[in-house]
Order: sequence, then structure tokens, then C-alpha cells
Amino acid sequence: MSQSEEEWLLGLISPEEDRNEVGLSTVEIDENDKVTVLDGPLKGMLGKIKKIDLHRRHAEVEVDFMKRTILLYLGFELVKKA
Repeated sequence: MSQSEEEWLLGLISPEEDRNEVGLSTVEIDENDKVTVLDGPLKGMLGKIKKIDLHRRHAEVEVDFMKRTILLYLGFELVKKA
């Protein structure tokens, strides 16, 4: 694993969590269905989000990791939908 991949992976993990889990992101969706990530692991990944599932409250994110493209399913909390 490269240094940048290790830093990215550690950045996903919430520093407050003792269990080394990926926390929830806080997301807002406007009247035009534009997604805004307010806080959390999805922050800065907007271009990599492939699909948002509002019912299950997770985002499908495509990332390059260890010389492969993988899909991550990251949870979020919807704070506002106009």
C-alpha cells in the first residue's frame, strides 16, 4: 500500500471512533437534486460518487486502491431535502 493510499484510508476513519469504523457523512440535497456533502468521509469525494441511494442512505463511491478500482458503500445522514 502506498503512503498516499494509507493516508486516504486513515482519513476515512473517524478520529473519535475507538472501533476504527468509517463514520456517517452529513448530506444535503437541494430542489434540483444537487448533492452537497457537509461533513464526513464523503467530503471531497463528490466526483467519485457514482450513485446515491436515498432509501438505504448510502453512496456508491468508485476509488482506485491498491492498483484496482473498487466500489465502496459509505453511509450518510440526510439533513435536508428541499
